[in-house]
Amino acid sequence: MGSTSPRNLIRQWMEELREKFALTAWFYDGHMLHDVGGRVRRTADPWAEDGIVIVSRHLIARQERMADVLAAKPWDAVLVDEAHA
Repeated sequence: MGSTSPRNLIRQWMEELREKFALTAWFYDGHMLHDVGGRVRRTADPWAEDGIVIVSRHLIARQERMADVLAAKPWDAVLVDEAHA
């Protein structure tokens, strides 16, 4: 599943998913994946990761990222949080 969110809400999303549903979400910062516990994971293709990957709406919308996002394997769901934008 992919999720886009304003950057200031990403940690909140990660904590809510962990606390309420026991789900691990990874935040992609443009270089590597981070979890809420501070673990870091490098990946060649963050768009192909299984599980929940959260990115800022600004990162996913950048022109140089768009080709990779559009070529990625289909996600089961995409969540877009724009409520506070």
